[in-house]
Amino acid sequence: MSVNEAVHGDAVIDRIGDVALHDVQGDLHVDDCGALRIEGDVSGSAKISAAHGDVMLGEVRGDLVVRDTGSFAAANVRGDVRIADVEGDLRLGDVNGDAKIQAVEGNLAITSVSGDARIVEIEGGAPSLTAGGDLVVQTELRAQDRYEFSSGGDLVLVLAGDHPAAKLECHAGGDIQHRFGKGVTAEQHWTGEIGKGGPSVRLHAGGDILIKPESGDNMEFRVEINQEELKRAQEDIKRARSEMKRIKQEIKARMRDQRHEIKHQVHEDLERQFGHFRFSRPPRPGRPPRGPGFNWSGFGSNWPFGPSGGEPAPRRAEVSDEERMTILKMLEEKKITPEQAEMLLKALGEE
Repeated sequence: MSVNEAVHGDAVIDRIGDVALHDVQGDLHVDDCGALRIEGDVSGSAKISAAHGDVMLGEVRGDLVVRDTGSFAAANVRGDVRIADVEGDLRLGDVNGDAKIQAVEGNLAITSVSGDARIVEIEGGAPSLTAGGDLVVQTELRAQDRYEFSSGGDLVLVLAGDHPAAKLECHAGGDIQHRFGKGVTAEQHWTGEIGKGGPSVRLHAGGDILIKPESGDNMEFRVEINQEELKRAQEDIKRARSEMKRIKQEIKARMRDQRHEIKHQVHEDLERQFGHFRFSRPPRPGRPPRGPGFNWSGFGSNWPFGPSGGEPAPRRAEVSDEERMTILKMLEEKKITPEQAEMLLKALGEE
C-alpha cells in the first residue's frame, strides 16, 4: 500500500503488507504489516508492533513504542521511547524524553537522550551513548571496539557474558564502584582493568558510577518495557467495554421500537378486520359528590385501610369471551405470534 499524500489525522494499519506513507498528521498505529516507510513526520505518537520488514520513520513528535520489528530507524523523537525485540539494527537521532530499549540483535546507535536511558541486551553492541539523566547500559563488550558512555546523573554499566573484561577510565561527580573480584570504591576518578584483554571503555557521570556483572536486571527491565503493552491492552479493553455498552443500548432501543411497532400494527389489523372492539380504556366510574364540609360518615368502618363502605373498589376490565376467541382464532391462523396474542390479552385487560 502506498499513499503519496499526507494523512490528515490518525493512521491505523492492521494486517497489511508493505506500507509507504508520505507523512501522518496524527497518531500512527501499526499492528502486523510488512516493511513500513514514512517519508515525512508523524505529528503525534507512534505505536508499531509486528512489523515483519524494515521500518523507517522521520521525526516522531510524540512518544514512540516499538515491539517485534525488523531493523528500525527514526530521525528524532520528541517524547519517550520504548523499544523491544528488534531483529536488525536500531538507529535513533535525538530523544527528548526517556528511553528504554531491550533486545536488539543488531547494532544500536542513538545520538542523545535528554532524559533517563536504560539499554539492555544489545547483541551487536552500543559503542557510544549519552543521556542527560541516569544511564543504565547492559551489553557484551567486544575486544576490537572502543566504548564511551556519558550521563548527567548516575551511570550503571552491566557487563554481560561469562568472563567480562574491560579497560576502564572513569570520571564521576560522585563515587565510583565496581563489583568484580574484591570490588573497589574510588572517588571521582579511577582507572583500572577487569579481566584480561578487554576493550577500552570510558565512563563520564555527573553522579555515581557503578560497574557490575549481569544479574537479575533483565527481568526488571522486561517488566518495565511490558508496562506500555499492558497500558495499551487496558485501553483496548476500555474501548471494547464502551462499544459493548453502546451496542446494548442500541439493541434495547430497537427492541422497544419493535414492540411499539408490533402493537401498533396489530391494533390497526384488528380495527380493520374487527371494528367492533377497540383498544380503548374502559370509562372510570364517577366519583360520588362530596357534601359541604368534611364528613366522617362517608368512610367505611375499615378506613383508612380500605374503600368506603358505599363504593366498591374499581376493578380491572376483563376480556370478553368473544374477544378472547377472536385472538385465539388469529393465533391459530398464524396471523399473529403467541407473544402478540399475549400482548393483546394484556392490552384488552388494562384498567
